[in-house]
Amino acid sequence: MSDFYQTGVVANLHRLGRANEHKIESELEVFGKQRPIALVLPALYSEFESGALQRIIQELKTEVSYLRQIILTLGGSDAGQFSQAREYIAKLPQQVRIIWNDGPQVSGLFQMLEENDLRIGPPGKGLFRMARGIG
Repeated sequence: MSDFYQTGVVANLHRLGRANEHKIESELEVFGKQRPIALVLPALYSEFESGALQRIIQELKTEVSYLRQIILTLGGSDAGQFSQAREYIAKLPQQVRIIWNDGPQVSGLFQMLEENDLRIGPPGKGLFRMARGIG
């Protein structure tokens, strides 16, 4: 269960105005020591090839010290691409977990859901959001 509760379709916006990145990151450093912070990073394998994900991973590696864990949900990949992505993201100093959306276990779960009339939606980054009925 999450640490907050929201009602309605639109999230509340807090602290509107100019953001002070250094202050926010300092607060996250302090908070992260008390309550471990994880990042769920949905990605398609094509984002590794385009360079977008390499830039994100480099930033997480060198600039973000308050994250304890990174969970990559990887879609659009075969077994070889999954292995390459796993090797690349293993360079991160944080604890890393990968959910292979196209792998046999997760694909089997999706198939079982579909067989039981629970529509999960089309493949892609929004797949889990659609499976939960959020989107």
